[in-house]
Amino acid sequence: MVALTISGASGFPVQKGKQETGEKSRAAGVRPAAPTSGAGGYALNPFDRYVTGVRARRTEPALERFARTCGVDAGKVTPKYAEKAGERWKVVKSLSEGPKNQETDSYFTLELWQSGQRVVTEEWGIQADSGDYYRMFTCLLGKQVTSAESVSWNVPEEKDAPGEQGWGYDVRWELRSGGKFARASTMFLNLQEQPIPEPKLDDDTKKNLEDQDFEMRTWGDLEYPVALLKWQGE
Repeated sequence: MVALTISGASGFPVQKGKQETGEKSRAAGVRPAAPTSGAGGYALNPFDRYVTGVRARRTEPALERFARTCGVDAGKVTPKYAEKAGERWKVVKSLSEGPKNQETDSYFTLELWQSGQRVVTEEWGIQADSGDYYRMFTCLLGKQVTSAESVSWNVPEEKDAPGEQGWGYDVRWELRSGGKFARASTMFLNLQEQPIPEPKLDDDTKKNLEDQDFEMRTWGDLEYPVALLKWQGE
């Protein structure tokens, strides 16, 4: 796992301790599990669970909680979608296909809810060749980011780590005086997104998690498709 600074263009990005490859990363790298759930205790891959929920038109409890703090009732707003399988986001009608028809190592999804000047986004990123993926919520008032929350997932493949359950590291950032973001809370989660004690981690992993940062301030910094929004007066 490597430390990341969440900033700049959307995508899998600059990772501390690794050579930059031109793609930019947003959250600590992890290995995704196969989408299974069985006697070994392996829950459905979190991204697969998310896409399954989108197809069934279910809103995640974590998203509903975050959206409420942003002043948006996600259950009463029709979301808009975009995906990114290359260098640019593309607005789509749904995320029903997921990455299965994409001929690329990197795949990103975006879901957006807007209520007046308040906006909530949910971004997922997957790097197929390395197995990195993450989820990030952002809250905007007008075009200013006011808070964010991300989860970096560590889900070992059963064949490589029999008996390991996997975990997620959740960080919430809030805008403070001086225009800088600071950590408001952190916690470890199981694959069902329930709080758990800190798992056994090596020193490098602990440092990488501690080094995560958030530096996006505006809608422009997020580099999402402008077509997804409709601001009053524009």
